[in-house]
Formats: sequence, structure tokens, C-alpha cells
Amino acid sequence: MGNGVSTVPGWYGIWLSAFGGADSGIWRIAEPGADLVVPYRRDRLRVGLFEIAVAAAAANAHTPYYDILGGGPGVAHALRRMMCDLNVDMLVFPYLRRNSRLLTALGEGGRRVALEHCEFAPFVDCDDPWKTYWEGRGKKTRQEWLRHERRLLERGCECVCLETVAEAEAVFEEVLTVEASGWKGAGGTAISQEHGAEEFYRMLVRHWAEQGWLRLFLMRDSGGEIVAFQLCARYRGVVISLKIGQLAAYDRHSPGQVLQLQILRRLFEDPEVGIYDLLGPATAHKLRWATGREELRTLRIFRRSPRGELARVRFVVAPQWKADRKSTRLNSSHIPLSRMPSSA
Repeated sequence: MGNGVSTVPGWYGIWLSAFGGADSGIWRIAEPGADLVVPYRRDRLRVGLFEIAVAAAAANAHTPYYDILGGGPGVAHALRRMMCDLNVDMLVFPYLRRNSRLLTALGEGGRRVALEHCEFAPFVDCDDPWKTYWEGRGKKTRQEWLRHERRLLERGCECVCLETVAEAEAVFEEVLTVEASGWKGAGGTAISQEHGAEEFYRMLVRHWAEQGWLRLFLMRDSGGEIVAFQLCARYRGVVISLKIGQLAAYDRHSPGQVLQLQILRRLFEDPEVGIYDLLGPATAHKLRWATGREELRTLRIFRRSPRGELARVRFVVAPQWKADRKSTRLNSSHIPLSRMPSSA
């Protein structure tokens, strides 16, 4: 699916402004073989009695995908230079696509490079005919969604899509209230409850609207109250769904699912949209809508130093040793039928 709205300079500027600080920034190098820009944040991890200095991707739970800016065949050398410049023992980059600039530039990597599973990101292929997609959801699921849709339409609910700065800013506070009305608010994970998150989304919505990417879908009831929303962006033929929410008082009517259904109908009718990206993690709810899922990886690079080697043992050698021991135990506990003792 290529790079998206979370792997462009504007995204990183907003992310660093909202979530960064003195320990975050942009590392750059421009030399033969590499023209590299790496948004990062510093961290420290304890391994036994020691602390490991880390430079991690400028990313968190609000990040769909991460990638470097720039690239070239000299990326591996440049990242070793980055560890020296920042005086860290390990680099950590999660949320990487297989065709990301970073993984493409590194190629096979090496002994001091480790790649592991991060999460799956479900998506819907909108190039297929709507009839094919819809029948693929199964009869029971189709009936359930259509029943909820019919009841909400009978109550006067309708779906609208906002694209301008003025439209989005006029409803921004209400959208936050809707998002915090359910389990996210009860669990303390709503946008309005997390440090930096409200500022991040406020700036992001404005930036997307100014770029012409914003697609803020709302479902309103007959009185104009927002009962569900999806904060989306449309970029290079892909629509990503970054944040969703529904009003807790309407939970039994499933307005979020109905809004999802109406959004997908629109996207399948639009010849310029190829993918609707639900983003990770791959929850059971998302997988009911998805036609596929994309694996994201986490990359770790270890410095050639005592603490870098300690980090490699902690994150590569030790997990592999544990996995091998578990496999050995499982294999040894399996007794073939031919060797089982016969009953007396």
C-alpha cells in the first residue's frame, strides 16, 4: 500500500510538537550514499543491573505506520553513525511495513540487526465489486448490520463527511466528548485524558484539512447530535481510519458499525479509492470488515559496544533460547503411538 500520511514530514512535525520534548528530535545526515532524516525519541531500558540508552522511533499508540525520510544504499552506515552521535546502544523502529523505506534500504541486515512481528493492520480492498465484498461478510453479519442501519435511519440519523478546517473545528470538542463517553473514557484512554493527545489531533485535523486529505465522517441524529464518528484521511488512493467513537447512550443501536457500513458504500463507489485501511491492531471487530491484513514489523539495531551486545542478548539471544527450550520440551513430551506401552 506504500507510504501514507503518517510517514511524511508534516506528521512528524505535529507528533514531535505534541508528544516530543527535550529527549526527542530529528537526526539528519547528508553524505554520499545517504540522505537520511530520522524522527526519534530517547529512552532508557534497564537490563539486569545496567541501563541501556535507546533512540526509538518518534511513534506511539497514535501512530499507524513509521518510516524514515529519505534513504539510499548507505542507510545502514548512517544509522550506525546515528547511534554514535546520540550515544545510544540500540535503535528501535516499530510499525514498519515490509516495503518501508527503512526495511528496503537495509536489505538483509546483519548480525546486529533484528526484525520481529509488531502487529497486523486489517484493510478492505475497495477495487472488488461491492456485491462481492458484501456477500463475503456472511448472511448473519449482513442482517445484523442492516437491522441496525434501518433502526437508526428510522430515528432520523444521517451520515455526513466534513473536509474543511472550519467544519472540523466547529465539531472538534463534541467529537472528543463522544469518544470519551464510552469505555475509553472509563478506562482513562480517551484523547481528552491523555497528555499531548488532544493537541496532536487538533493540529492533525487542521493540517489534513489544509492539505485536502481530511475526511471526518459523522453520524448525527435527528436533533443534530453526533452519535458516531470516524476521523479519516484520504491520501494517494488510500483512506485510513485513524480514530473512531460512538456515543455511549446509543451503544445498543451500534451507530459506529452503521457509520462504517455507510462509509464503505461510498468508498466502493469512488473509483479513485483502492484501499480502506482500518489500521492496527487487528481486533475481532476490524477483522469482520477486512478483506486482508498487513503485517507490521519492529526493527532493532544494536551498537557494537558492551551495552549494545547486552541489548542484543536481551532482545534476540534470550528470546530465541527460550523458544528453543520450549520447542525441545514439547517435542520430548510427545510419545509416538508406536512407542506407547501396551495395556496389560
